[in-house]
Amino acid sequence: MAITIGAQYYRPPFPRDGYWEDDLRRMKESGLDTVQLWMVWGWIEADCGRFDFSDYDRLVDAAGRNGLSVVLSTIAAVHPYWIHREVPDSEMVTNMGQKVVSTNRREIHYGITPGGCIDHPGVRDRMGRFLSACAERYASTDAVIGWDVWNELRWNVHADGLVCYCEHTVAAFRAWLEERYGSLAELNAAWERRYARWDEVLPGKRPGRVYTEMMAFEEFISDRSVEHARWRYRIVKDLNPGKPVTVHGGKPTVLYGTDSYHADESTTALHRGNDWGFAEVIDGVGTSSFPVWEDIDHTDFTSRIDFVRAAAEQHGKALWLSELQGGRSADGFTPQHAVSASVQQRWIWTGLATGAKTILFWCWRDEIFGRESGGFGIIGADGRADERVRALVAMREILTREGALLESYAPEPARVGVWFSPRTYYHSWCEDGDAARPMHALQGLTRALLRNSIPYTIVEEDHTAALDALSVLFMPRAIVVEPHQADAIDRFVERGGTLVTESETGAFGANGLYRYQDERFLARYGIVEQGRRPLPADIVPVS
Repeated sequence: MAITIGAQYYRPPFPRDGYWEDDLRRMKESGLDTVQLWMVWGWIEADCGRFDFSDYDRLVDAAGRNGLSVVLSTIAAVHPYWIHREVPDSEMVTNMGQKVVSTNRREIHYGITPGGCIDHPGVRDRMGRFLSACAERYASTDAVIGWDVWNELRWNVHADGLVCYCEHTVAAFRAWLEERYGSLAELNAAWERRYARWDEVLPGKRPGRVYTEMMAFEEFISDRSVEHARWRYRIVKDLNPGKPVTVHGGKPTVLYGTDSYHADESTTALHRGNDWGFAEVIDGVGTSSFPVWEDIDHTDFTSRIDFVRAAAEQHGKALWLSELQGGRSADGFTPQHAVSASVQQRWIWTGLATGAKTILFWCWRDEIFGRESGGFGIIGADGRADERVRALVAMREILTREGALLESYAPEPARVGVWFSPRTYYHSWCEDGDAARPMHALQGLTRALLRNSIPYTIVEEDHTAALDALSVLFMPRAIVVEPHQADAIDRFVERGGTLVTESETGAFGANGLYRYQDERFLARYGIVEQGRRPLPADIVPVS
């Protein structure tokens, strides 16, 4: 697979068209080969039913003239201002029963968010028409080499509450439960409830209220995001069968134990979906990474790529670094650190060493809208632009000279696995309002493996075929373990695998109910825990 190195350029209507030709020429001269353009629904279909691609047509043509390929990113989560007029009663509803008032997105100049609920058939229909129009418009354009159909998996930005509890989403939740359990009687048996009708089954309302229904609703929301991504993928892929169609998160699924996005109330764990679910169907998965802005050290930067690669690799799909910090970040007037050429080059080569074949910077030119204005540009005004460009030119010389070798490279296969349990995240969110405990346990273990140069992979709890290639499995804070998962781990141990666990492994079921010690996973091996104890006050922690 060819290596692609590019940068995001157009978030309409910026940069203004007077900069386009010179910028695209300079991008090519700087060693980049690809430009990404944001196709914002609210901008393109500002007038209901009329799609205006005129600016994108000019940009795609200009990119081709300057020897650049194009990746198109469909921003369907930023809705047109007419959405609630044309699709009445399509607003999202919070867990307190309040209709969400949409507003302009904090980092986008035109369009509203969160807009209409994706479970509303009218919203889904309108969004599908937009995606189809974009895909059809550029299906035969040679310069367009790929698509990113869901940017950072955002669907509830600026909802200002826990969503969605509208009638369409609640109906979809009940349908999801019926498909999963088969009947109301079987649901009652699994949950140890006595529901008499489906309309009595309500989604959980907030952390602690209560584990059973709340954990189920969290899992439904995550699965719903996976299905929505697949739906977007199918629309674009059907019209572009020969080009890769991907999605990417703001971070890997493993790190979505916490995520509030400037809201007062944290969103549910893994609400943006699951990279393993995406990779089952979609051509590739990716992640955003802004290491200087988000204070991500090199170990954590490497591990976040590893987390996405595990999902992609286990399904034979592409790994993208879909957004990589281009220059100094900006969040209002708060001073931010510049991005040196040396650290940026380390990110690039770490990405390639970890298996990424596509790397896209955010972005080429400094942003000029909102709190992000004055930041992120490779050629931005942070005093390091010239050295970054020189380093990119040198990088391109290496890629040109050693391209065949680098394109054939693959990371060393892992023999060590680290268990990732989404249902443990759902449980932890119910207890604490976030899933930081299991997330940090997994992060700490993978940091230790990386620092000791031990290749590892992530084993997602419903994708246990990955165990077949492993010799060692770590299970950090796996509070929820289901019988079919325990059976897969049993088979791993029986064939000689080494299992490393922590206390209370499998202490809860996916139904949110606590298990006595003799009912737990570890009881299979004759291990019975004594229960929780407070630490003596005179113990001195050692870090």
